[in-house]
Amino acid sequence: MIVTTRFLLLALAIAAASCDTARQPDTNASQAVGRPASPLVGTWIVRAIEITDSAGRTIESSRPVGMIVYTPEGRMAVQIMVLPRPVVPPVPEGPDEVTAWSSEQVRRVVETYDAYFGTYEVDEVRHIVTHHVEGELRPNYVGAAYARRYQVDGDRLLLSATSPDEHWRVVWERVK
Repeated sequence: MIVTTRFLLLALAIAAASCDTARQPDTNASQAVGRPASPLVGTWIVRAIEITDSAGRTIESSRPVGMIVYTPEGRMAVQIMVLPRPVVPPVPEGPDEVTAWSSEQVRRVVETYDAYFGTYEVDEVRHIVTHHVEGELRPNYVGAAYARRYQVDGDRLLLSATSPDEHWRVVWERVK
């Protein structure tokens, strides 16, 4: 199946748009005294972004590049790059030189890459992890809370939408 750039951008847009922008307290339910570390702790490599039908069957899939890290202290960071990346002229030294790129080139660079970091909390009963964003490539998402349903099966992690109206999931593999 040929995966279009439009599909990949749609998948990233769906993931970003599905966030709750209300700021949540920086607590970590999985780190309570006497509780074991979350099964999410570790470094994971992205294997696929999938669009699914209402029954959960994959109808379209992409193979981006990226990683997500969950620390035992309740910190997290994620970066995902959609391929192919746009080809743009090299930027000479200094941040002011990005003006050498056209507005279309800047748009394509931003649309094919996402990165954010912050804290996370785990609701082990509902299998939901919430990422509390402290820094993001797109400044308007700083302070957002991204809730994701999670499922860990050995060295495989699935993160998916919490809304029944959204049909996507991201497949991750634990780095050993």
